[in-house]
Amino acid sequence: ALSIFSLKTATNQQRIEYIKGGIKVIKEYPLFGTGPNMVNVEIKKEKYGLSDESKKLAVHLHNNIIQIAAERGIPTILAWLIFMAWVFVSLVKLLQNKDPFLFPLTVAALAAFLGFLTAGLFEYNFGDSEVTTLFLYLITIPFTLERIQKRQHPDLEKS
Repeated sequence: ALSIFSLKTATNQQRIEYIKGGIKVIKEYPLFGTGPNMVNVEIKKEKYGLSDESKKLAVHLHNNIIQIAAERGIPTILAWLIFMAWVFVSLVKLLQNKDPFLFPLTVAALAAFLGFLTAGLFEYNFGDSEVTTLFLYLITIPFTLERIQKRQHPDLEKS
């Protein structure tokens, strides 16, 4: 179980190689990245320094931030990070609404958000459409419910 923290395991060494290689790709293609679904082709080139085993297994870079920046460019990852910061701040602000139905859903959405971002440091989970769809659905539920609540009770204080 503790092997997940060991830097000596083959899979962890490969992940480190992917991150280092991904950073090199970002430096090579800073504005627009390699293009959609092209990182796995580009990263296998000798100049990125992947071992033969890592080249065989390279499908993605196992990190949301590195993958998006390498694939789509620095402006795109900045926009993605700004969006993620906005979601976090907005969910935290929504915690001020202590409605017995809305509050726990907001806490759950915030937990899902933080879990998604944490997992995204070790896996490219934003690249799986089913994971991304569920993520976007979960984080938007509290905003939708708050909007419905405000329509039903226009006298409620605006936040």
